[in-house]
Amino acid sequence: MYIIKTTDFFTDKGINKALYDKTLVQTIADVWSENQKILAIYNTHYKIEFSFTKNNILRYVMIEEITPQEQKQPFQCEFIDDMDIFKKSLNDIKTLFKRTTTDNNITIDKVLIHFEDEKIDSLYYFPYSASITNTEIRTTDAPL
Repeated sequence: MYIIKTTDFFTDKGINKALYDKTLVQTIADVWSENQKILAIYNTHYKIEFSFTKNNILRYVMIEEITPQEQKQPFQCEFIDDMDIFKKSLNDIKTLFKRTTTDNNITIDKVLIHFEDEKIDSLYYFPYSASITNTEIRTTDAPL
C-alpha cells in the first residue's frame, strides 16, 4: 500500500517516487479521464487525483475531502492528513505558514492550497515546480 501524508507535501523528500509512474497509478486508480491524463483514487474520506503531462510525467497530485464512503475494497493508496490541514480555516493556514492569499490560494513551495468559503477545498502538490501558478491546475483534462 502507498501512503501519502500531508507532511510529505511540505518536505524535500516529497511523496513516494513510485507514484510518479503513470503505469503504476493506472493499476491502482478507481477512475480516469477519457485521455487518461487525470487518474483518481477514492478513499473513505479523500479523493487523490494524479495529473500527468502528455509525456506521462507527473504534473500534480491533488487531494480533496469527500463525503465519507463505504470501503469498497482494500485501498492500494491512502491519504493521511497528519497535519489536520483540512480542519483548518483560511486564517489558521495564513497564521501557520505566515502567508497571504491570492485568488483564494496560498502557495508554499511546491504546494498550492485552494480555499472556498474560507475552508480548504483542495490541496495540490507539484513535484517539479519551483513556482506555482493557477494556470497549472487542471489544464490537461476535465476534472473527475
